[in-house]
Order: sequence, then C-alpha cells, then structure tokens
Amino acid sequence: MLIAKIKNPFVQVGIFRNKNNANKTGENMRRMGIKAIIKEQKIKERSYWRVIVGPVNSLEESKVFLKNVISAGFEDAY
Repeated sequence: MLIAKIKNPFVQVGIFRNKNNANKTGENMRRMGIKAIIKEQKIKERSYWRVIVGPVNSLEESKVFLKNVISAGFEDAY
C-alpha cells in the first residue's frame, strides 16, 4: 500500500499581530499535548506570528489535529 506524502504537514492555528497572544496560544496547544511552533512572518514591513501545530504523518492525523484545535476555540484553523 502506498501512502501519499502530505503537501503541508502542519495545521495553522492562527496568525497574530501580538507576539504575546501567539505565545499564549502555543502554550495552550502544548497543554493539550500538541506540539506548537511559533514563526515570525513579515508582511508589508509588519511582524506577525503564526502558530502552527505538527508535523503530521497522514491525512487522518491532520484531521484529528484540526478537530482538536477547532474544539479548543480556534474556528479559523486550517
């Protein structure tokens, strides 16, 4: 059986203008047992912080992560 490689093995929880909010969100994910990564990104000279979780190894695992993140109150996650 072949398993297709996942194009993007991460789920984005949110993108924040305030670094403290990103850090709090990352900590909430970690308390849920989900590895969270916070990445700074510049858009038009302004810093934003993305909170992503993963990596995941399968589409099924991605769906579970997404469901858990949404149930934690992050309805915009994808």
